[in-house]
Amino acid sequence: MVIAEPQYVALCGSDEQCASTSVAPDGTPAGDPTVAVVPLDAETGSVTLRNNNAVGTTVVSVLGYFDSEAPGADAGAFESSVADIDLRVSLGNKQARTVTLPNVPESARAVLVQLGGTLTAVSDSSSSRATAACTDGSTGKDCRVASIALNSTKAPLTKAQVKQAIEKIATATSTPTPHLEETVQQVVENVADAEQAPTPVPPRPQAQAQAQRDDLSPNSTHSTTSVPSAEPAPAPEAPAPAPAKPKPAPSYGSGPGGPTGVPAGTALQVIWGDQVITQAGTVIDGKDIHGRVIVKAPNVTIKNSIIRGPDSGLKYGIVDAMAGQPGLRIVDTEIAATDRNPWVNGIMGYNFELHRVNIHHVIDQVHITGDNVVVADSWLHDNLHYEDDPNHSDGSHDDNVQIQVGQNITIVGNVMSHSHNANIQVTQDRGKVGNLRIANNRFDHGGCSVNIAEKSHGALSAVSILDNVFGRTTKWANCAVIIASDGTRPAYSGNTYADGAVPQISYR
Repeated sequence: MVIAEPQYVALCGSDEQCASTSVAPDGTPAGDPTVAVVPLDAETGSVTLRNNNAVGTTVVSVLGYFDSEAPGADAGAFESSVADIDLRVSLGNKQARTVTLPNVPESARAVLVQLGGTLTAVSDSSSSRATAACTDGSTGKDCRVASIALNSTKAPLTKAQVKQAIEKIATATSTPTPHLEETVQQVVENVADAEQAPTPVPPRPQAQAQAQRDDLSPNSTHSTTSVPSAEPAPAPEAPAPAPAKPKPAPSYGSGPGGPTGVPAGTALQVIWGDQVITQAGTVIDGKDIHGRVIVKAPNVTIKNSIIRGPDSGLKYGIVDAMAGQPGLRIVDTEIAATDRNPWVNGIMGYNFELHRVNIHHVIDQVHITGDNVVVADSWLHDNLHYEDDPNHSDGSHDDNVQIQVGQNITIVGNVMSHSHNANIQVTQDRGKVGNLRIANNRFDHGGCSVNIAEKSHGALSAVSILDNVFGRTTKWANCAVIIASDGTRPAYSGNTYADGAVPQISYR
């Protein structure tokens, strides 16, 4: 494989304005780091990282923020970065990744960064290390992967470096720089002062989009993201930016039993990277987790938090309960994928309880693979769906709840909507399902609302479907409950459509 020059890592803001640092063929970062100013996305405070032929590790330090896209021209203010940023992103050759910076001041319009250097300036913690495969068909030793450590470590700045960075962006915006000298002095002094006494700044509010719901779905705001670009990066002078990815804000909804998700007004601490829980009795409270939560200990509680999965994408469950450790409780929490893709589910596993949990923008919100599960008073909605899904030739098989195997499963008091396959899908793919209670839920959308298949494991035992309200917006007309079985006969009473009519079970 022939590697073309140049080899560099770039950081891009809005309006196709980028800065880059070269990386030697042996993976050595540039000896003289690049100081640059790039405009931020006006709504999200995000930047885009790109890799062009680079391999090895380099550092991007966020030094501070301007309240102008043309600092030096406007007599604007500069605020040094005080956020505790420690994020690792791995990018294959020609890949790009949009990253939303935490605690960006509301007034910020541009960011001052330093690109290049080694990892000596940052911690070697278990920060988010996203794996990235090459996208140019290369494999093995020829796979070009750059690891970028994004941090807020302050670096010594000279006036010459700052002046050059501001002049470059001023040239790009065709704007004169009447306030250049005073802005340069302000930047150098503020960054130096921040080393001794950082002053917190109000963070930028996160954008939200209003979702229109029908009668069976709670009214709420929910957030949107876009899939990051994987287009090849052009020359370092002006690579085209990837689509911006807004950081989802907490989304407050209501199930039949009341509010779901993070209680309004809860202060959240941002946590970067996957959280592997190995200590029995761990309590996660008031966290904003950019990573997965992988539970490998008993009696874990997660409450008043939002779990987004890593910003750089993932497969499988945002919450991983596949170890089946007993006593996992998730309460007043939101689970939603920042990076949307055909592989991401909300929670997967068994031996867990969900109470007042808001899960959205994943393939399956709840994917059950064993015994002892409770899903109560929660809101499961707005599934991801891909017509071109690499896992299924006929598009995504997305469900609000999928049950592959398990005994003692209770699904009660929830709102489930906007799936494409089913609200509750029982497949018995892994084994027998029994003692299944489905009660007091509100369903809509999907091919059919409740779809039960026996497959090769025979009739389900002790199934009850009681006092649920079904919507009529299903792909198959009036398909509330369908059972592919000659033997499964659930206890069935008190169920109605939203208009009061009584739905019947369809057998096939």
